[in-house]
Amino acid sequence: MSHEFDDRVFAIHCLRVNLASLVFESRRNRRESQRCGAQYRCLMTGHRIGALRRELRLTNLALAFVRQRPYRQVECNAKTPVPFDALFAKISRRLGVSRDAVKQWICS
Repeated sequence: MSHEFDDRVFAIHCLRVNLASLVFESRRNRRESQRCGAQYRCLMTGHRIGALRRELRLTNLALAFVRQRPYRQVECNAKTPVPFDALFAKISRRLGVSRDAVKQWICS
């Protein structure tokens, strides 16, 4: 029995792996920042709550888009706007979608 290759299924698997590795990195960062000296703690914490948190949000949004979940179901009370270009880049790496489709998903 042969199954046809589906881009969406592949994208879901890749994004789930990406999400898991980011969660692991964030947890590891927290543990290491407790062990390191005070002069490094601020940098470690800044990386975790800055770059890692932003990337986790983008990955979660990309996964919701690929799974065809409504944007408002994923982020109902977001205080910061979605970094559209970064989100579109993450989604378009795996799927051939238009900018309009992603923009429409965010606005719906």
